[in-house]
Amino acid sequence: MKSIGLIAGNRDLPLMVAAKARELGMSVAVAGIEGEAGPALEKLADSFTLLKPGQLQATFDFFRAGGAPGPIMTGGTSRGHITSN
Repeated sequence: MKSIGLIAGNRDLPLMVAAKARELGMSVAVAGIEGEAGPALEKLADSFTLLKPGQLQATFDFFRAGGAPGPIMTGGTSRGHITSN
């Protein structure tokens, strides 16, 4: 089964990408940005974690463990949220 890794920010784009990937029969691994990713996204994911901005190694470790190659960033992030961490 093919898989996709999403680094998920806010708004609807992460939900749309995850839903389409599921529709195409793909496994979906989501690393949601804490304070940005919505809770509905977890229901669409085969694996899900919340990470703080800047936890790059933890993000890539999560995707590597789940077999999701080359994660893509979807959704936005608030400037204040990113710069305060």
